[in-house]
Amino acid sequence: MNKVPFDEVKGYFQAIWANSAEPLFHEIAWDCLEKAGLTSYENEKTHALIHVYAYVIQMLCEEFSYFAYDETCNYDYEGPDEEPLTDAAIGWLYRDVIDTVGYANLDDCFSTSASEMLSELVRELRHVVADVLFDRLRQPPIESLLYYSIMGEPSQTSTGNASCVENQPFRTKEALLHYCANEDFCIEDIFDFSHASGILRWLSCHSCAPDD
Repeated sequence: MNKVPFDEVKGYFQAIWANSAEPLFHEIAWDCLEKAGLTSYENEKTHALIHVYAYVIQMLCEEFSYFAYDETCNYDYEGPDEEPLTDAAIGWLYRDVIDTVGYANLDDCFSTSASEMLSELVRELRHVVADVLFDRLRQPPIESLLYYSIMGEPSQTSTGNASCVENQPFRTKEALLHYCANEDFCIEDIFDFSHASGILRWLSCHSCAPDD
């Protein structure tokens, strides 16, 4: 049984915010999938499927930023068209997904592009990944990890007789996990009612798309 390490998929991730520690959250999320047995594969198709999971994690990060900060979540993903996630592999996986829907003629469903098929796969696999992350990231909670991976750690600095708080990005996933585990975090204390409500709804349904 082979495993997909984080280093193999980290190139798929893109930080939404400059100078943030979002890559640390990506790695923490991947660790959760590994502990749940979702990064192990026995054949090429499963190998490619696991790579799609990385896009799902990216999508979840984008959704949190949408609900928390009104950032656009475009769901527009381009595959690398190289092993293991070639355009052909995306087509195989997409066929498996639409086969469960029961179309009379599956060939009619392949007029779409590889990028559109990948985006559809990411949406279809949402809860495979989200259910694991929302279940395993309870303490510290996923919303705390997402928030502080973006905002950084508050740090007291002094200039002359004045002092202020400046946020510094976390340097290691262990530091991020430790801080969040010991921080009293409450969505309603940080965000206004509208944004807090959106985040809490997203959390309660284990990730709901903005248009759901």
